[in-house]
Amino acid sequence: LFIATKLSSVPKGLTDVAHTADVFAMQLAQLGTDYVDVYMLHTPPQDESQLQGIWRIMESFYDQGRGRALGVSNCDVNDLRALLAIARIPPAYIQNLFKLYKPGEQIPSEQDVVSFAHANQIAVMGYSVQTDWPHIMPPLEDPHVLAVASQTGRTPSQVLHRWALQRGVGVIPKSATKARIFENAQLLDFQLSESAMRLLDGLATLSESGGAAQTKPVQQEDVYGLGRLSAPAGAAEPSPAMATTWGSSPDHGTQELLARTHNQGFPYSAIRDHLLTPPRHLSPGACQQQCLLEPRCVAWEVCTPFDPQAGCEGCYLIQAATQTIRVEGWYAAVESR
Repeated sequence: LFIATKLSSVPKGLTDVAHTADVFAMQLAQLGTDYVDVYMLHTPPQDESQLQGIWRIMESFYDQGRGRALGVSNCDVNDLRALLAIARIPPAYIQNLFKLYKPGEQIPSEQDVVSFAHANQIAVMGYSVQTDWPHIMPPLEDPHVLAVASQTGRTPSQVLHRWALQRGVGVIPKSATKARIFENAQLLDFQLSESAMRLLDGLATLSESGGAAQTKPVQQEDVYGLGRLSAPAGAAEPSPAMATTWGSSPDHGTQELLARTHNQGFPYSAIRDHLLTPPRHLSPGACQQQCLLEPRCVAWEVCTPFDPQAGCEGCYLIQAATQTIRVEGWYAAVESR
């Protein structure tokens, strides 16, 4: 057993600092043990003198062997810097919200808290990896997650927990169901590809930016091209690697075209407001013909293999085009008019 608990009431101002030792003694009594493996400070106070006073008492628990390691939770980089500046016994552990849409912090900051923690030999544990709070879409139902799960032959829950592990973050699965507990433990016999990791990492930008001119989190790669969407007209040109999918071509629908445009596509965020019709289950060649027959169509794109539940619904006819990016399982080309 690895036992961890938090000091919550004191830093939240519900209990006076003078009662910190009494609170810890009560927690040990409730747990039925005389020590914990890690004792955390729940949300450090902003007042430096109060922070130092609480941490000094927690350091005494460490000296006594009753807290074998000290930790913190719900911290950003500034909080960690302030704590490291005054700590005699530095934190060995940080427990933060860590999910696709908020990887490490509830409010994204300029510097990645996970990278900062690792650079200071602080282990990172993530909670709420698969819960919907505080978002509308549950990560387990996100079409990007479902697509990766389908490609890897794993469950969405396993994909989410494996993603966290590959980001260097421990995970805390929670379940009362034996089958789910077993499922969540099967994480060490597979690995997510680099492209899958990039696409999952990019969901934080989709979630936090909301189409704003400045993409967030700023330390994340802008995988889905939101920066290009908000850039002035003419500011971004297709890169040479993507240029082959631009302009009309007589070979649309041929094997040569499929080989050339496979995994080249638009981020869905760039086309969702410009779709002419609902997606259709059509082959790349048939989709191209539909675009040619529709005067308003300026681009077509096909997602394969067809799987509506995973968000891959076949043929998309588009009224406006943007720069293509690499997207696993897609075929795309632009028809100039």
